[in-house]
Amino acid sequence: MAILTPQQIALGGSELAFDPADGAGDQFLNNGAMILVVANASGSDMVVSVDSQTPCSYGFDHDVADTINDGDTEYLGPFSTARFNDVDGYVNVTYDDSTDVTVAVLQIS
Repeated sequence: MAILTPQQIALGGSELAFDPADGAGDQFLNNGAMILVVANASGSDMVVSVDSQTPCSYGFDHDVADTINDGDTEYLGPFSTARFNDVDGYVNVTYDDSTDVTVAVLQIS
């Protein structure tokens, strides 16, 4: 599992640096102001899942899963620290197919 480094957004603009999605999953430190960016160039649709650690406000402990169509880039988050952080403060992300999928984490303020 790879650890993704959050990127700061500058007032004057920023260019994102993407990393390949790790087949075993990725994780990032979360302060509640993080956005996960997933770009799918795999040739087919894929599913990204964000592991929920505790129940949502309706009492269900369910992961967030998003189908990303081939050629699309999607933004997920922000992630509540109470619901998504593991005991070490990380959010855990998995992919049903990581081939030709790239990811970045943005910190918003």
